[in-house]
Amino acid sequence: PTCRDQVLGAGAMGPLLTIMDDEGTKPALLGTAAWALSNLCRGKPEPSFDLVRIALPTLAKTINSMDDEVLTDTCWALS
Repeated sequence: PTCRDQVLGAGAMGPLLTIMDDEGTKPALLGTAAWALSNLCRGKPEPSFDLVRIALPTLAKTINSMDDEVLTDTCWALS
């Protein structure tokens, strides 16, 4: 969690969300980005909601993904 919080504090969420929001992102990269996002949004202790709330619009889109991997990681991020 300490490393996760340092990564979040350094602003890694923004570029990750940019990749996920880009309609031209290849499925394999989208899957990897969803996995990375899920790891930034969870853990014990939970990350500060202020640091992860910017992911909600992206997660609202990926929750409808037809890709099982992306959908699974989206659910993990929301849990």
